[in-house]
Amino acid sequence: MITFFVPGIPIPKGSRKNFVVNGKINSVDANDKTKPWQLAIAWATREAMSGRPPMQGAVNITAVLYSMH
Repeated sequence: MITFFVPGIPIPKGSRKNFVVNGKINSVDANDKTKPWQLAIAWATREAMSGRPPMQGAVNITAVLYSMH
């Protein structure tokens, strides 16, 4: 089991905006605040996995979100 903590306020991913530019479909997050939260989670995950071999097979992920109010 690997556990780690990501400080901050969880931001829902929400929908994506899709549009066409020069005949190609582009897709962006509808919520501008999503990117920093995703980067924080990615950083914490990399730190928790540092020095460990890559996981293989099925992985079960459980997220527990706490309100600090």
